[in-house]
Amino acid sequence: MNRVLNKRLLRDLKSNLGRYLALMFMIFLGIYIVVGIVGSAEIIIVGTEKWKEKNQVEDGQFSVFLPLSEEEEKEIISKGTSIEKMFSMDLRASDGSELRVFAVREKIDLIMLDDGQLPSSENEVVLEKNYARVHDLSIGDLITIENSAFSVVGTGSVPDYDQMLKTFASPAVDAESFGVMFVSKEGYRKLTEDLPDKVETYTYAYRLGNETSDELKARIEGLTSFVTYADNIRIEGAAGDVIMDKRVGLIAGVIVLFLFAYVISVFVVHQIEREQPVIGALYALGVKKRNLLAHYVILPTVTSLMGGLLGLLAGFSPLGVGFMGRTHYEYFSIPQFPIVYAPYLIIYGAVLPPFICLIVNLWTVNRKLSKTALSLLRNEQTAGNYKQVNLKVKNFSALFSIRQLLREKRSAITIVVGMLITFMIVSLGINTYVLCSSVKEKNTEDTRYEYIYLYKYPDEKAPEGGEATFVKNLSIDCLGYTLDVSVIGIDGESRYFDAHPEKGKNKCVINRSMVQRYGYKVGDEISLTDSVEDMEYNFTVTGISEYSVGFTIFMDTASMRELFGEKEDYFNAVYSDTALPIEESRLYSVTTKQDIEKSSSIFLETMAPLTVTLLSAGSVIFMVVMYLMLAVMIDRSTMGISLIKIFGYRPGEIRKLYLNGNFYVVLIGGILAFPIAKKIIDTIYPSFIANVACSMNLSYSWYLYLLIAIGVILIYFAVSSLLVRKIKRISPAEILKNRE
Repeated sequence: MNRVLNKRLLRDLKSNLGRYLALMFMIFLGIYIVVGIVGSAEIIIVGTEKWKEKNQVEDGQFSVFLPLSEEEEKEIISKGTSIEKMFSMDLRASDGSELRVFAVREKIDLIMLDDGQLPSSENEVVLEKNYARVHDLSIGDLITIENSAFSVVGTGSVPDYDQMLKTFASPAVDAESFGVMFVSKEGYRKLTEDLPDKVETYTYAYRLGNETSDELKARIEGLTSFVTYADNIRIEGAAGDVIMDKRVGLIAGVIVLFLFAYVISVFVVHQIEREQPVIGALYALGVKKRNLLAHYVILPTVTSLMGGLLGLLAGFSPLGVGFMGRTHYEYFSIPQFPIVYAPYLIIYGAVLPPFICLIVNLWTVNRKLSKTALSLLRNEQTAGNYKQVNLKVKNFSALFSIRQLLREKRSAITIVVGMLITFMIVSLGINTYVLCSSVKEKNTEDTRYEYIYLYKYPDEKAPEGGEATFVKNLSIDCLGYTLDVSVIGIDGESRYFDAHPEKGKNKCVINRSMVQRYGYKVGDEISLTDSVEDMEYNFTVTGISEYSVGFTIFMDTASMRELFGEKEDYFNAVYSDTALPIEESRLYSVTTKQDIEKSSSIFLETMAPLTVTLLSAGSVIFMVVMYLMLAVMIDRSTMGISLIKIFGYRPGEIRKLYLNGNFYVVLIGGILAFPIAKKIIDTIYPSFIANVACSMNLSYSWYLYLLIAIGVILIYFAVSSLLVRKIKRISPAEILKNRE
């Protein structure tokens, strides 16, 4: 008898090939999404962690006015702390771009070469990989820097410039205008001799021994800056950025698993109900329940296994993790890390789909096979019990469609639930697009100035045409992450900020980004931390500004100076509409409006692969789910369709009776399901961007809702046209086969 059942498997596969392929494709696509998104994030996270150890990443760095003496260096290393000189100069290349030149490191923040070798002579350089790529430079090319020609002998990256920012205040990476290069010690010495007018920055990197960073900081005199590993935004920028991708992928994975279980359960219930007479006959022939259990479990489980394995392979391929990680490699300066085959992802792709299918099948089939052989033989099932409803509809087609929907209410509910789950995936993608687009638009709109000059050594007064301000960075906790908050002092009316802070050391106006992320309102108290001084400050919110760039609070300048212990005329930043004649040696950084616009655009570009994948995959999964569910409804109505064919109804008329009513199920279901799905995703979305200080506008424009509605309708009609072919294949003889 097992041989007979096994032969029947092939017939079942052949007769339901389209449905099994659709189920397998849905599982394949779901696994591909999760493995591609999460796998690409794991590659960078794990790769960065290994790179950190291999290349001896610093525990921190500090800069001083003058180089340390030998005695001072010995004093520092006396407690086991190792240090290395990271002296640098910023030089101009012939194309106008800027290169920060270092001598090759020996102990800390070592270079990871992608190609070539380290410099061995005075005129050889190693270029940062993205700068070399953007400027189309490769091994053997010449590059002119400060009127001197250098030969490119290598390209690579260093862990302390994972995020290639010119300064810690720079808004974004720009490989076209800034990069780093490395020369030999002799080459660096020659550059300092040949270019005596260039400002040299005296920076030291350290790796701690038997002391803490705070203890080390207390022992150093003449500090101009002291930055720990944890506070250095240049380090592990890529790993921090992909955290959002990983979270989105894992949430999408949970949604996909629920979708698997739900669709498989409906699929199996329908199959068993359709084959009740066959099962009853097999029972009558003496086939055991356990044999039938095994028989009905095999095909769906194998289908799920194949879909999961194919999705796993595609997810770990260049079309999966390669596509998802591409923009991160182009933006961040990191080596090409090897693929990480995370065990939990392998289990997710190869084990969970067949396991879920097996559990759902065993539970469903066992329940269905508990009927008596006689009830199964007589096919005692209904298309759905429903109470008689008095419908005051005179049109026969409309009346029939409504009755049909009432009979098939279980399948109709299934479609709506399936839409809800797939809409959650689509909402993830749309939210990501909307957030990134909003950040780009609002940051550009709210940046009314053209230049920000941030001083190392302020002048006595601001240059003419500039608006002097006092700017200080504090920090705030966001779901376990520490994010920067800019405190800006304003005197009266500002040309560039729509904020009117009141006098008082603990009063502030907060920007719209902080309202959106934390829900603050006027009268609330907020706590901010100064990590450098290890101080906490409490402020009372007295107003809200529509300014949305990053996290920002505004204070009265005099009150701010008093709070932070500065002189009455102190300022350290100047905002301006035009370029100002300020000595470069006095400045820490110059940020333009163009830089801010570019940083906002990059946020959208780096998230583009994730957005495209979620939207595309969600749409395809939605189409597959709708096809499977509507096909179930058609199969349940096989006898009815067969009967009206005997009465001479044409295919178009049958479609009108059995399919057109489903259009309203899809339309009304979409109207109900999408807002619920969006509400769920909006609730959990803040956790995805917990490591980014930005506004969080997740509201959709009207045209997005219109596009979603059009997409749903187009998918419905595409699926409906496929099901018309299925209706045409139903023979009038079906009604005779199922008579008692």
